[in-house]
Amino acid sequence: MRAAFIIAACALAGCSRTTPPARAFQIQSRTDLIGGKRALADVGDFKITNGVVQAIVQNKGTSRGFGAFGGSLIDIDLVRSADSSPTKGPAGNDYFTEMFPAFFLTAVEPSTVEVANDAETGVAKIVVSGGSGAFISVTKAITDLVFPKEALTYTCEYILEPGKQYLKLVTTVTNPGTEPVTFPLSIPFGFITLLGEGQRLFVPGQAGFDMRFHLEDTVYKRNADLQALPGEVTSMWTSEGEGVSYAVAAGRTPQGGYMEGKTQFYPTARPDSILIPIASSSFLGSYWAKSPETLGPKQSFSYTGYLAVGSGDVASVQRVVYDIRDVRTSPRGETVLRDKTPFVNVSGLVREANTNRPLGNISVVLQNEAGEYVTQANTLPNGLYSAPVPPCPPTAKGTSTSPSSRRATCASSCGTKRASPFPPRSASKPSLTALHSARCLADSCMT
Repeated sequence: MRAAFIIAACALAGCSRTTPPARAFQIQSRTDLIGGKRALADVGDFKITNGVVQAIVQNKGTSRGFGAFGGSLIDIDLVRSADSSPTKGPAGNDYFTEMFPAFFLTAVEPSTVEVANDAETGVAKIVVSGGSGAFISVTKAITDLVFPKEALTYTCEYILEPGKQYLKLVTTVTNPGTEPVTFPLSIPFGFITLLGEGQRLFVPGQAGFDMRFHLEDTVYKRNADLQALPGEVTSMWTSEGEGVSYAVAAGRTPQGGYMEGKTQFYPTARPDSILIPIASSSFLGSYWAKSPETLGPKQSFSYTGYLAVGSGDVASVQRVVYDIRDVRTSPRGETVLRDKTPFVNVSGLVREANTNRPLGNISVVLQNEAGEYVTQANTLPNGLYSAPVPPCPPTAKGTSTSPSSRRATCASSCGTKRASPFPPRSASKPSLTALHSARCLADSCMT
């Protein structure tokens, strides 16, 4: 009888088992802050959460981080089970400092920060709008040369969908005037990020954990052009930290990306690749879109990115990025901005060679056969780790293999090495190579 009453009550009240909606709101109490060692937010800022991740965008004004202006994303973390309280404060683990859209060396100088909640779809967003300004004062002379003199308006939407473990970042540039605006050069558009202390940058490809020195020793020696900045081309950038990790990936730009058509400078670039021309200390510039040659009256163009949150290692946040599929629908049809990336899991066990004891909290870095860094994973207390890697090559056409031989071939073909020959600099935990007595056992590639 009681069960029947509850069911009837739910029916009348519109109870639903669907994923809870996302919600955006202005913070009125400190208990709504995220908290963490690098948390910067305060009452009056704007929070967005869906019960999986939570993020805060600073209100307009002067930046509390590295940049010049407010309106930046300053805190982001997973939603933690511990509750906040007036006495203990927020119970989060934010290690993020600041992120904002960048148009070469120009950023949004916000005039408004607003929230929007769609009750029908459950999607929430924080919308930052305004003009532009140089976020590094000494570069103003450069931006004046390459940027149009006419006033443009800028909008950055921080969008969160129900159940998603990433923010969608949509930046729109509009010409509000009555005359066309011409860009003198092809200007790269993207985001500037300041990672908090405790987050170590990992860039898949040739750099791995060594991005700064890879740029200085290798990338800056390559050919460059006034309209082709030197930089590392990668599928995403990620980070590794204590209990939380981050990643940024790009969406395809329908108007064409910054690296498109410049194969002599960026031979490995794909439509959703990112260009990193600078990575110094915690300062990171990542670009993928470009300015149009001309922006007509009342016209606008947009570019899209994604900021994912993981549980501390690179592997956990890469899984989030690999699962992103984003399709834009318009009267002209559908445009795939980003599609899911197929991957296989490489798993293994790390234990001490002499005692055979499983080793927990070990950083395992995986490489492919070309020596490129693919991912990083932390071992569990039982010594096990698991990490996503690009898919294994298919078997020869017309042949078949048993599951056991296929797994063996898979482990070999993926080309993963059980340890990085390059211990990460300033490692916060032992790397596999730093423990000369450690060995990795039972590596396998699983579809």
